Amino acid sequence: MKRCFLFLLVMLIAAAPALAETTYYGTMMVDNCEEWVSLRDGPGTGCGRLARVPLYAIVTDAEQGPFTGDFIYCNYDGQYGYILAKYLVPWADPEPEESGDMPIRADWAEATKNALVVDPDGEYVTIMADEPVTGFALLALELVDSETFFDATVLCERDGLIPDDPFVVKIAFPGDIPCYGIRFTDGDGRVRQFSIGISGRDGSLMLAEF
Repeated sequence: MKRCFLFLLVMLIAAAPALAETTYYGTMMVDNCEEWVSLRDGPGTGCGRLARVPLYAIVTDAEQGPFTGDFIYCNYDGQYGYILAKYLVPWADPEPEESGDMPIRADWAEATKNALVVDPDGEYVTIMADEPVTGFALLALELVDSETFFDATVLCERDGLIPDDPFVVKIAFPGDIPCYGIRFTDGDGRVRQFSIGISGRDGSLMLAEF
């Protein structure tokens, strides 16, 4: 027993420098594949498949170390496993625009009878204008690819938004990639489009221009 303990201790000491080389990536996106990649139960192509992870899907808690080899250990839809590193690229939450360049803000809201209910199981969101904008529209967003990013479909339109007259809508946030957004024309005549997302840092709503 003593010899076994000493052997394990030597192995742990020898592995300590390598353990320090673990790289934590956090949130990543599936890319460089045709349709999907395998989430496996071990760091090898011969290991069992836990799930098929679609192209452009988001994984979290991603990290790569000496024991993962060419794979990255990550979480997809609540399930942890291994994906080949060549199929994952870093993903970062878009930073909110500076308030000085943003005539519109988004925030969580309480239920109201005037709200537009797009998804009954969603959350209430209010879109507020700090200055008048015209041609306001609520958009459904679909990720097309990493270059064009979103394909937008108009769900509803109104002439515009003015201060003290917010637009309240109930929408869902099923994953890390935004499913809804807004479009409007600002005071300079520019047509602008923003996705509505949740910040991974503090859970607040943010508008990211695309």
